[in-house]
Amino acid sequence: MRVILAEKPSVAKAIAQAKGGFTMSESRKFLSNKKDCIITWAFGHLIEMHHKTHNDIMKLPILPTGDEWELQVISIDGYKEQFENIKKLVEHPNVTEVVNACDAGREGEFIGRLIYLKTGTSKPLKRMWINSMTKQGLLTAYDQICDANKYEGLNRAAFCRSEMDWCIGLNGSIAATAVLTKKTNISQVTEIGRVKTAVTAMVVRLEREIQSFVPEKFWEIEANFKAKTANQDFAGKWVNYEELIKRKNTKKVDNSETEDAEKAESSKDEQSDSIYRFKDEDAVKKVLADCRDGSSWKPASKIIENKNLRKRNAPHLFDLAGIQVLANSLFKLSSKQTLDIIQELYMTHQAVTYPRTESTHLPSDYPAECLVTFDKLAAAKHNTAICEFAEEAKARVKDVGKHIFDSSKVSDHFAIIPTGVIPNLENDQNAKKIYHLIVRRFKEAFLPPQEYNETERFTFIGDHAFRSVGEEIITVGWKVIQDKDKSAEKKDTKKTDSILPTVNGHSDIETESIKGLAKKTTPPIRYKNGTLLNAMKTISRTLKGDQKEALKSCGIGTPATRATIIDELHATSNSSGKPKKAVLEERGKSKEIFPTEYGMSVIEFLEENGVNQLITPEFTADLEMGLSEITKNPQKSVDFMRETHALVTNFIRKLQKAHNDIPVRKLTGAVCPSCQSEITIEPRFVRCESCTFSLQRVVAQKTLDNSDLVSLITHGKTGAIDGFVKGSANDKGKAKHFTAHLELFKNEKNENAIRFFIPKEKYQHNCPICNSEMTKSLNGVECQNNDCKLMVWANRNGKRLSDETIAQLIETGHTDQINGFVSMDKKTTFNAKLKILHAEKKVVLDYEGVEKVNNEEQTKIKCIKQNCTGTYVKSDFKYSCKTCQMYIVKGLKKQVAFSDAQLKKLLKGETIVHPFTPVVDGEAIKADTKPMNWYIDKASGILKKSEIKEI
Repeated sequence: MRVILAEKPSVAKAIAQAKGGFTMSESRKFLSNKKDCIITWAFGHLIEMHHKTHNDIMKLPILPTGDEWELQVISIDGYKEQFENIKKLVEHPNVTEVVNACDAGREGEFIGRLIYLKTGTSKPLKRMWINSMTKQGLLTAYDQICDANKYEGLNRAAFCRSEMDWCIGLNGSIAATAVLTKKTNISQVTEIGRVKTAVTAMVVRLEREIQSFVPEKFWEIEANFKAKTANQDFAGKWVNYEELIKRKNTKKVDNSETEDAEKAESSKDEQSDSIYRFKDEDAVKKVLADCRDGSSWKPASKIIENKNLRKRNAPHLFDLAGIQVLANSLFKLSSKQTLDIIQELYMTHQAVTYPRTESTHLPSDYPAECLVTFDKLAAAKHNTAICEFAEEAKARVKDVGKHIFDSSKVSDHFAIIPTGVIPNLENDQNAKKIYHLIVRRFKEAFLPPQEYNETERFTFIGDHAFRSVGEEIITVGWKVIQDKDKSAEKKDTKKTDSILPTVNGHSDIETESIKGLAKKTTPPIRYKNGTLLNAMKTISRTLKGDQKEALKSCGIGTPATRATIIDELHATSNSSGKPKKAVLEERGKSKEIFPTEYGMSVIEFLEENGVNQLITPEFTADLEMGLSEITKNPQKSVDFMRETHALVTNFIRKLQKAHNDIPVRKLTGAVCPSCQSEITIEPRFVRCESCTFSLQRVVAQKTLDNSDLVSLITHGKTGAIDGFVKGSANDKGKAKHFTAHLELFKNEKNENAIRFFIPKEKYQHNCPICNSEMTKSLNGVECQNNDCKLMVWANRNGKRLSDETIAQLIETGHTDQINGFVSMDKKTTFNAKLKILHAEKKVVLDYEGVEKVNNEEQTKIKCIKQNCTGTYVKSDFKYSCKTCQMYIVKGLKKQVAFSDAQLKKLLKGETIVHPFTPVVDGEAIKADTKPMNWYIDKASGILKKSEIKEI
């Protein structure tokens, strides 16, 4: 019996459905045909390579090799359980071989090999290489299962890539953090990585170009002509005709170039090419003088016209980067938001194919699948955006050829296309927009090219030529969909589709006006989320030769990681929730990306210390070339890692020197209280140079100022200090900022330590219970009688009480109504009074005569019940429709409560998987808890559940 390991549950199920005869196990952890095959799955990366680390820069580099690596299950809920399931299956005595069916690529090879190694098995490892997810493609892959040694080169390349990134990132981050922390005296983790640092450098270099840009003045000359017979105007721009013709004659035209590329080249020519521009105003005046005849303009002396029938081919299907860039441009969605939406469309709705792909083609054996998909789209008559032109696109499935169907251009996964499942997305407008983009592109790609006649006219006045371009649409082709969907894509602002009026020779042209236009060059355009992602993908355009070729097909980062990398560069907290400085930030309504001051300083720091490899795309290109060589010859992995270790050692030595060269900082205004020596300042401590005295600088996530440290050391206490944090500083729901005083004291070990203290002063009123004196502090007002100890807290249920309110409570025994108290779960607010209970000697909430708070919130979510036109109202415990009176509660009795995300899915008409615990005689039988399908019955509007069916 064999165990097949798929990378994801969806692939495992697809293999099982293609083979047939498989059922899901009771544990829902694997599928079996109960004869000779078990199929189980990972969740992408399940295992990671680990090695012990430290933060001492002088003990770097850390360069593990071979058996020094430890394989660990990634610490995410459910991962350990799934791995133990895989291990148990592999170890079963009836299992004779393991098949790696993870994605067909370097990363998929790596994922499968790590899991295989972690199981510790010595059973033979096989490989199932899946090029196509169609039924036939999966069956072919199954029939061609082979020995894993066939892919040993890919395996070694994958391990080298992982080890390389670990060594560069871990050592670079520790060293850079140590140097910059010592340099700035601010404790801040500086993350260095092969891709992250290169992307940061891309943004920094662009910003430097923009900041150093000096506008240059130039002139263009535009003429306005009139076709006398047609009685129509047309414009022309002065051009150096001889130079233009020379360029056309020498330029090698690639007939395979897309129309978009030609348009981009033409646009570049007209915007920046010297053949349209003058740098000297006198030259402009001379042209104008040459074209003038006294007080009027000279007529045209001749015309040259070139007419060509051209085609605009339909666009390719979407890869992930393509739709991320377009969604960012159209809808201002970040790359990560778009990826998450498509992932939801793929995983939850099964409405689109796998999203993390760099392919814009489909497998050569996929036409039949497309025919079925078009039939399903065409059947969606209720939605014009989906069904319109589906039949026309279907009719061309056999004609499109390699423009769409080309297995040689399909990488690990093919292009993103709809599956034919029509999702209900009325309550998620962003998902609806993205889905419609995918459907529209799918139809466009199959429709015929747009054909148009392009007319290029040169109108001469003497020796001066003025160029005019017009076009006339002959066949709309695939652009018919854009014409129907005006909001789908931005139209060109240039009127490239205007028709030039017909003229009968140069004598039919009248010169109406000619003018010189003074203009200035403009700086480069900053990246936005989508354009930065695209720049990562197409980074090879900045390279030459072998380096260009190495990154041509992959760029930097991967489809699965690019969006996350950009998000992490913007992040202000690390994975554990601790605050950190972002290196990139978005600004303004246009959301242009700027490097932060910190991001600029990181790149400057690396440049100053000669660590230039990490900030150039050439470095990544060289590494990719090395990995490519390993794929062909696994033996080269030894040399590759030797060179990687040498590179890391080299830049670590440079950073160690930089660390040692930074002078020690001294604390002025205070000396050691033990021996009167000078005190040095470190990022997290101050220390005496001569004895063991030391004191922490960071207290409750607040770095103390030098003045506070001087006051603490000299006087033993400080004044009030703002900015202390209780809880996570990045969790707005849990973090609490507070103000306090600090004092110096000796702890139980007789060591110097810092603690909070709150100065107290005599209060204006005596205790209302025992008439003893009371003291006031930041915390509130407290009775000094130890037998009473009445305490009136200044902060109560998230509400800071005013001095007047506290005085009223002590004087009268109660307060007026106070609005804005916050519940313990911090989800609702409420109103109440406060009153003193003399017998219990405490202050309690009093609701008598208090006006209740309405915590209901009207949503835009439409009621799912059939024929109901209402929308849901959200309250603390449920969503309810005021029109039909149906509701869904957040927590059913004796059951695990639904999350907000689950509730929203249910209200959209989706089915979710959620545990159900049987209740017998009022008691929950937790041992019988099992996952069930939950959904809202549209006919009744009632929440229902059903058993999960086996495959």
